[in-house]
Amino acid sequence: MILDDDDVLTSSSQLDNEAEVKEDDEKVASFDKEDHELSRALEEALLISAAEKSGDEMEAESEDCFDDFQLKVVDNPFMGAFLAGQRFKKAMGKKARLHKKLRDLPPPPSNLAELERHPLREDFLQAQKEHLASHEQMGSREEFHKKYARGLKVLGCMWLFIYKTDKHGVLKKCKARLMVLGNQQALGELPTRATTLASVVFRVLMAITARFDLETVQMNVVNAFVHCKLDEVVYMRMPPGYEAKDKVLRLRKVLYGLRCSPLLWQTELTKTFRDLGFKELPQEPCMMIKSGVIVFFYVDDIIFCYRKSEEPVAKKAIKRLEAHYTMKLLEKLRWFLEIHIL
Repeated sequence: MILDDDDVLTSSSQLDNEAEVKEDDEKVASFDKEDHELSRALEEALLISAAEKSGDEMEAESEDCFDDFQLKVVDNPFMGAFLAGQRFKKAMGKKARLHKKLRDLPPPPSNLAELERHPLREDFLQAQKEHLASHEQMGSREEFHKKYARGLKVLGCMWLFIYKTDKHGVLKKCKARLMVLGNQQALGELPTRATTLASVVFRVLMAITARFDLETVQMNVVNAFVHCKLDEVVYMRMPPGYEAKDKVLRLRKVLYGLRCSPLLWQTELTKTFRDLGFKELPQEPCMMIKSGVIVFFYVDDIIFCYRKSEEPVAKKAIKRLEAHYTMKLLEKLRWFLEIHIL
């Protein structure tokens, strides 16, 4: 059989193509075994990393993200995923991340005995000190000799330890809160029940916000109940772990756990909004309105909804609130009662 020049060239080209395909297949095959595990590890690592970074950090990284860039030829996507995973693994190894969804976090301690054996003991102890310091600053209680409480019921108290995580479940901080054992209080004739925003009302408000393209601002009151003055004489034992001989505390402000706490806080907050010119809606005590600005609240979470043209009214009310209470401005509404707002 005689081959002409064209046939020889064609056969040579086909052999070269087959060799290249075979070489590519061998490279791909070398990553087949680890492909699935690497992709999953990379996805989890990216999720945790993105969850931890604030907006400022992300913006700062965007400016110098190419400072250590090294040009490296990547033969195929599998090789690229492998190299990215290896590099990210080294970066993540510098500091351990605790993630609730990945079950990295142990249950928070329920008492001081469990706290002593807890892996995050130091973080919770620091949270205790910060919590007591904030109460000291707000003058929520006063120390007395126990003889002044003679004949009166001295209430017990307890520590509540909780985790604060971001929306992705990554641990942000450990928190400790001192609570009065209000179940030891005698039942009185005065009402103690406070109303809260109904979930159906919140969904209606979100529908209205989407329909009219309203702006939203979310705020949170720090130690909300402690902003209310207590209108009765209440004595409490010293906090567990901070006991002093023959000493008790007289409460000057409302603490979490008292029977009257929710109602006193709702009354206080409603009065503040009324002084700012807002009016209650008869059908929903936790929602008020002024001009085109709607405000609603659930205990210590406050949400403003308004048209762009009404922004000066909303901003003025926000500044007045910040001057009256210790507030955290969370900017645009994203999460409310564990509901993600898109």
